[in-house]
Amino acid sequence: FDPDGEFLTTVIDDGPSILVSTLPNKSFEPIGYVSFSGRVHNLSMIRSKDSQKIFILLAVSNDTNKTAEAVYQYEIPAEIGSNNELDYVDNYRKLNEDKIKLIKWNFQKPKVGVCYWPSNDVYESTSPLLIAADSQYHRLEIFCIDESQKKQNLLHITTEYTYDILQESKSIKFTRISGTNSLLAYSMDGSVQIISINKTVSLQCSINIHESNSRGIIAAEFCKDLNSLITCGGDGLLARVKVR
Repeated sequence: FDPDGEFLTTVIDDGPSILVSTLPNKSFEPIGYVSFSGRVHNLSMIRSKDSQKIFILLAVSNDTNKTAEAVYQYEIPAEIGSNNELDYVDNYRKLNEDKIKLIKWNFQKPKVGVCYWPSNDVYESTSPLLIAADSQYHRLEIFCIDESQKKQNLLHITTEYTYDILQESKSIKFTRISGTNSLLAYSMDGSVQIISINKTVSLQCSINIHESNSRGIIAAEFCKDLNSLITCGGDGLLARVKVR
């Protein structure tokens, strides 16, 4: 879902990314689709600060969904699907790739946990930042995508900032803590890290909750008051931890 609950997107391996309306009067009506190739590692959506467009990020790999070798990014204007023929290229509602600014970048090395992060730029429609973890060295990496990079049609995306603050783990997932500048990083070793991303990036705390196994922590979310963390682990436990 997008943050305002207006759109939903779904994906399957080597298949289309389908955009669906979730407005009450639309009843999950399909709006359009985007073609891509690869196995899906992660899907992320975020709105621009002025709410005039939605950015969608699809991280993929050629042969596994455990890491990402490339990302597709496209932009959805808020008025998409309002019977505008320019939005589509065929009767099956394939979205016009030029209009949605579809672009693909390859990573120099495989990444895990690829997701969006709001841009600090003063321009309200600026592309969001990309956050990922280096699958080999367990570094937190931040990528900046500006308009000049898009126009140059670069094949590879390069790291802008690198931070050696992640615990070693075979698999790391990220979740943004809504309404804050904090990021949750959880992994197969059963631990959760809370990372502050602002003008500087720093580790706020690290908590070992679940057993280290092939799945570790499956999901982690904060309660509304941001004082308690709820986690679900591959060890079969559902935990609530007070962190503040």
